[in-house]
Amino acid sequence: MAYTYTSTGSTSTPSSDGGGTARVASTTYSSDTSTSTSSVLPRGGNIQSSTINRYTDLNLQMIPHPQKKDIIPLVGEQAVKNAIRTLLLTNFMERPFQPTMGANLRSLLFEPNDAVTRLALKDAIRNVLERHEPRIENINVVIEPTNDDNSYRVTLVFSIKENDSVQDIEINLRRLR
Repeated sequence: MAYTYTSTGSTSTPSSDGGGTARVASTTYSSDTSTSTSSVLPRGGNIQSSTINRYTDLNLQMIPHPQKKDIIPLVGEQAVKNAIRTLLLTNFMERPFQPTMGANLRSLLFEPNDAVTRLALKDAIRNVLERHEPRIENINVVIEPTNDDNSYRVTLVFSIKENDSVQDIEINLRRLR
């Protein structure tokens, strides 16, 4: 899962001529490395228009662009939702060099369909999102069992830190055997 998280903050420092400058520090986090860069903008420069905070992720459906013939990436809230879905559906030991990445929910699908299993599912989902997804907050997990299909309907409601928008994802977890 490749994603990018960019945060921007601004501070003002006065100069000797009274004009002052605004320093914008931009930090980019990715799934592989962490780098930090900074640049200087003139006073009165529009910080919002010069740096746009954007989340991108690879679209796993591999839909090609009709003219460019390149894969169309997911942008914004859809990228965050895709990253969360990938985290929840990943088991331990599936990612090379990251053995604890993922929620390991498949191991709980063969447990009895009771309140203890639903609580364990909720804790596993909350733990993986708090550890590996720094872009979201206010996580609310609702798990509903479906007795006829031996599956669970997981509804995840969260807010994205960048723009405080409330998003939700619904995932159906079911065992295959």
